[in-house]
Amino acid sequence: MAADRDEVSGKGASPGRVAVLGEGRVFYGWIIVGIAMMATFASGPGQSYLFSVFIDPIIADTGMSRTEISTLYAGGTFVSAGMVMIVSRIADRRGPRLTLALVGFGFGLACFGMAFASGWLLFSLALASLRGLGQGALPVNGTLLIAAYFTALPALFRQRGVGRAEF
Repeated sequence: MAADRDEVSGKGASPGRVAVLGEGRVFYGWIIVGIAMMATFASGPGQSYLFSVFIDPIIADTGMSRTEISTLYAGGTFVSAGMVMIVSRIADRRGPRLTLALVGFGFGLACFGMAFASGWLLFSLALASLRGLGQGALPVNGTLLIAAYFTALPALFRQRGVGRAEF
């Protein structure tokens, strides 16, 4: 009876049902989901919940008022909205894997830039980069990575002549 069982769900095999994985193999889609989850989690420095922890030290280091920082933060949010459109277009043209790697590298540079920003201009550029890449580009690119993989998956089965795949 073990031969009649579906390797994916453990249920009995039905006509037209295809086992996607062999025994001992890891479904690559879960690796993609894990990478996208890490990208979304790593976007924390560009998100409000983590940035708000550092407002008082930023005020002490830069001498700016809370109102000035809030105004720059709002500007960074507008940059983030623009970055989502730009990065989504690049991901459509070049693929989400390459785009995610480039955005992640840029986001790392933005985090270092934020650590060394001392004046108003450098702080503005670092904050806009942090918000644009962290709050906008990184999480949306993780979502695009998942969508691109799981949308292309049924086409892969059709190309191999498999009529139907269920997960």
